[in-house]
Amino acid sequence: MKHGYLITTALVGGMAMATTAYAAGDAAKKNAANVSAQDQSMAPADAELTRKIRQEVMNSNVSTEAKNVTIVSDSGRVVLTGQVATAEEKASITRMARGIATNVEDRITVRQ
Repeated sequence: MKHGYLITTALVGGMAMATTAYAAGDAAKKNAANVSAQDQSMAPADAELTRKIRQEVMNSNVSTEAKNVTIVSDSGRVVLTGQVATAEEKASITRMARGIATNVEDRITVRQ
């Protein structure tokens, strides 16, 4: 969808303000809603951020369940979602992400 906004804005210059406002409204909705892998930005910097965090998690000693958390980067903001077995795993993954990115939101839950 982000690419659609950019194309629409470029093609219809007079509608740029309305399109940009709509995109900003969508971003606010994403902040309040669950984030999925489909929300991953295709910007090279965001893709690289996600790759670095994923690599760190995969090379760690957390469980397979914890290695499957969702990591989404958009405009330098990282959101972690998913479920892990223990509070220690949650803290470990969050610490790994914060060692790579400065803006990390931890939405990981611990399985009951």
